[in-house]
Amino acid sequence: IAFVADHSLRRASIHINAADQMFEVAASSAPKAVIFDPDHEFLRDLPKQPWTAEELPYVFLYAPNPTDMETAMNRLLEGAPTDETLRMIAGRLRQDTQPFPAIPNTSRLANLGNKVLHEFFLAETSHPNYERRANAATGLARLATGAEDRKRLRQLLGDDQPYDVVAAAL
Repeated sequence: IAFVADHSLRRASIHINAADQMFEVAASSAPKAVIFDPDHEFLRDLPKQPWTAEELPYVFLYAPNPTDMETAMNRLLEGAPTDETLRMIAGRLRQDTQPFPAIPNTSRLANLGNKVLHEFFLAETSHPNYERRANAATGLARLATGAEDRKRLRQLLGDDQPYDVVAAAL
């Protein structure tokens, strides 16, 4: 298992030998979140992670597996997420600037049309991942507030951009 404590991910080995089992892990304080099978190596399927609403931000921020991160993000986006939650999600996603990011699909954020995400989408229009860039164009188009935003969207219409990015910028 892995657990989040003191703003870091810690791991502990446990031995599972029953369908329903209790175990204890020594820690200086109660963990903020517990992630069973953090590397997805367990041979048994866990169809629904038992994370509480309070654990979701920590799972999103610290989970080592992108599947868990994305699951937590999508659950955080259900209903009407707070501006604080959106800032937290955008802040974490902005750290992943690789061509193949852990979470390539940010369309749920783009579809929210929340002004808190304006700077995130503006920055994402330069992301090396095409899907993230296309979602950024969609999000920015929904939130465009002035000439600078329209100028950036026009720059995404060039022949140096993938079709999906151009289509979203239109």
